[in-house]
Amino acid sequence: MKRFGICVAVLALAAVVPLAAAAALIVPVSQLYGVSAMVDPNGAAGPITDTKSSSTPGTLSASSYAAHPTFPGFVASATITQTSLITDSRIYITWFGTNYRYGYGDAVGSEGHVDVVFDLNVPSTFTYWDGYSGVGLFTRSLTDSSGSQVPYGQLPAGRYRLTADVIGASFATSGPEGSINNWLDLTFTPIPEPGTALLVVFGLGALAARRERPAR
Repeated sequence: MKRFGICVAVLALAAVVPLAAAAALIVPVSQLYGVSAMVDPNGAAGPITDTKSSSTPGTLSASSYAAHPTFPGFVASATITQTSLITDSRIYITWFGTNYRYGYGDAVGSEGHVDVVFDLNVPSTFTYWDGYSGVGLFTRSLTDSSGSQVPYGQLPAGRYRLTADVIGASFATSGPEGSINNWLDLTFTPIPEPGTALLVVFGLGALAARRERPAR
C-alpha cells in the first residue's frame, strides 16, 4: 500500500508539473505596432508627420513640432510613446503623449496602433483591464478566428486577435490639451483538465490516508 500511495503521489506531481513547465500559453503569429504624430500649423505648407512602425514588441516614439509662422516662440507639438510587452501569458501595452496647439487654424494629433494575432495553446481564463484618460479616442477588441468578439471568462484553445487604437488630438484654442495616458493588460491563466484535477485529489488523498495509518 505504501508503494501504491507513493506511485499515485508521483503521478499527481507529474500531472501538475507540466502545467507550470509547459510551453507558452500564447504564441504570437503576427504583430504590427505603429505610432504617428502630426502638426499642421496655420500658414504652413502642409502637415508635418513623424511615423514609426515595428513587427516586434518594444517601445516606439513619434514627435512633430512646428513654429508659429508669425509669432516667434510659439510652437505646436504632438508626441506619443507606445510601449508593448508580450510574455508567455500576458500582453501589456501603454501609451503616453501630449498634443499642444498655439491658435485657431492649427491641427495637431497623435496615434498609436497595435494589432496582434496569437495562438492560445490550452483552454484558459483571462482578465482584461484597460484605462483611458485625455482627449481623443481609445478603442480595443479581442476577437476569435471568425472575427467575433469573445466573451469574458473562459476561452478554448485557438487563434485570437487583439487590436487597440489610441487617437489623441487637441481641440482647445491653445495650450497643452489632448494628453494621452492609456494602458491595456490582457492576462491568461490555464484551466486544469478534469482528469488532471481528479488525479491530484486522488494522490493527495492517498498520501493523507497513508499518514493517518498507525505504524506497526
